[in-house]
Amino acid sequence: MRKLFLFLTTAILHFQLSWAQASQGVEVVDLGLSVYWANCNIGADSPEGYGTYFAWGETTGDPYQQGKTKDYTRSFDWQTYCGSETFQEWSTAPFSTTNHVLKAKFDAATANWGSDWRMPNGYEMDELVYQCNWTWTSDYNQSGVSGFVVSGIGDCNKNSIFLPAAGYRYLTDLEDMNSIGHYWSSSLDMNDHAFAWLGMFYREGRTEGHRMENLYRNGGRSVRAVTSVKPTGLVNQKQEARNEKREVRKVWIDGDLRVEREGAQYNMLGIKR
Repeated sequence: MRKLFLFLTTAILHFQLSWAQASQGVEVVDLGLSVYWANCNIGADSPEGYGTYFAWGETTGDPYQQGKTKDYTRSFDWQTYCGSETFQEWSTAPFSTTNHVLKAKFDAATANWGSDWRMPNGYEMDELVYQCNWTWTSDYNQSGVSGFVVSGIGDCNKNSIFLPAAGYRYLTDLEDMNSIGHYWSSSLDMNDHAFAWLGMFYREGRTEGHRMENLYRNGGRSVRAVTSVKPTGLVNQKQEARNEKREVRKVWIDGDLRVEREGAQYNMLGIKR
């Protein structure tokens, strides 16, 4: 009995410490997918907060400064990223050579919010991009912040997260704020290691879209964390939606990650193969 008590006490303490690292406003949202999604970005304390911009594989990043678009101290370039003006492999690879996903110590979500959190891999980001419903708003909750409300599937269709159009960092500038969002996955582009996969969206006039994209790793981009842990009392979740959703699996073909749905295969851009 004493051993059981100590085990439970340790588990609860681990849970509390892990969640204590996350911002106070963080909640877990069930969208009916394979993982649960955080309701705000790493570095933000509300859904509409831009948070921190990270190069792929970095864990400190550079936080958004209210209203500032130019002359940040941190420059997102190859020299800062890997010590060379042109891309070269890091001497210590930040990703696993087995599955080409970021190692935990290079995962911005894990490093900042604790071991129960991580960045979504390419497959999990693909789920969010292509299975959920996306609705643009130019004034989320009267905050004045633009972005997409992403709604869940199945029995979770009343649950949603907001992804602010936080733009992206290039050199010392913040580009395309309020019209574009770049959200890192933890998956490397296996065909070109200078790139990694992300979920991106845009709104230009009446034209809008969202898709998977592979972009340079040295750019400063947003991170939205995922978890497999469902804490009690946070947002309404239904496991049935996860069990009933159509069968989806990931496959690697010729060094390329593809998603297989209902017998058809799609690459990370959603193009049927």
